[in-house]
Amino acid sequence: MTRDELLESFAVLYLRLNGYFTTGLIVHSDDAHAGNQSEVDVLAIRFPQHRQPDRLVPTDQCMRAPDNRIDVVIVEVKSGVGPLQFNRGLRESADAIAKVLRWVGLFDDRTIEDLVPKVQTALAPNGGGGTQAPIEANGAQVRGVLFAPDRGVRRANQPLFVGGAQMMAYIRTCLSPPAPRPACVVRYDFGLWGQELEPIVRYFKGRQGGDVGGVDDLVRGVLGPGV
Repeated sequence: MTRDELLESFAVLYLRLNGYFTTGLIVHSDDAHAGNQSEVDVLAIRFPQHRQPDRLVPTDQCMRAPDNRIDVVIVEVKSGVGPLQFNRGLRESADAIAKVLRWVGLFDDRTIEDLVPKVQTALAPNGGGGTQAPIEANGAQVRGVLFAPDRGVRRANQPLFVGGAQMMAYIRTCLSPPAPRPACVVRYDFGLWGQELEPIVRYFKGRQGGDVGGVDDLVRGVLGPGV
């Protein structure tokens, strides 16, 4: 696992704890020599009736998840301090966006035709990097969300993003509560999280006194000190 792959898995865990089904998605090209047309780091979908009251942890306000419609989120995970924007292969291609929306399976062709230019505008850097109002259709909304695990506090001139400190704090609250939960035992086989998420879960479970450290600590804890 590379550092970038770990940060994508970190985002997947955060989204899963917020009630989202997640997957990656390759957008295939029709050019045999071009490779893939684009990719989506994480495609996340959350249904409006999601709830886990036994956990005693609400959905993180940072996600702005609606409670009256399906939330379809195109996620770009940006490591380091590079530009906070969606990948060019996706944001500049109406065809790629249409393929993503068709894969989701919520929209017919006529609706997709209407949605594509709106989504493309929302994902453009000058459109706020996905910070415009969500685009609604068929009882669902579509939006882009940038994840920047290596970033700290957002500056006024930056697009909205979910930063590493917020992700660390929320996951800690979910996995290592400060007090026992009467209806939600937190000791179990961590392998149940699957190969991708188990090492991240073990990192959080293994920290003492509620101090989970920062993203660099997570990377060293999972990948080793030389990374």
